[in-house]
Amino acid sequence: MSSRRQFIKESSLATAGMLVASSSWGNFFIGKKPKVVIIGAGFAGLSAAY
Repeated sequence: MSSRRQFIKESSLATAGMLVASSSWGNFFIGKKPKVVIIGAGFAGLSAAY
C-alpha cells in the first residue's frame, strides 16, 4: 500500500501529463490568440475551460 504522499505525487504527475497533452495547447503554439481566459484552477475552472 502506498503512502498518502506517494499518492498525491503520482496523481499530480498524471494530472499534469493530461493537461500538457491536451489539444487546447495546439492553439498556443501555432500563434493563435485566445478568445477566452479562465481564471481559477479548481474543478469549476477546469470544466469551464474544457
